[in-house]
Amino acid sequence: MTENMNRIWIGIIIDDQKSHIDHLLEMVEEIGYVQIAKTFSDPQEARIFLRANKVDFMILDVELGRIN
Repeated sequence: MTENMNRIWIGIIIDDQKSHIDHLLEMVEEIGYVQIAKTFSDPQEARIFLRANKVDFMILDVELGRIN
């Protein structure tokens, strides 16, 4: 359990509105053990990134226009 408490959790944000991404980044910056590796407005780019990179979590826009 101590190992998880000292660990940095790596994630990505996928949202088609830049203002939402910016707001989420501000909120996440306040969490000391969370780091955003990359943000995406295009879900296809995120899919390519995820094929080559491991993340612990994703923050998703559930109403993305081009893909669900």
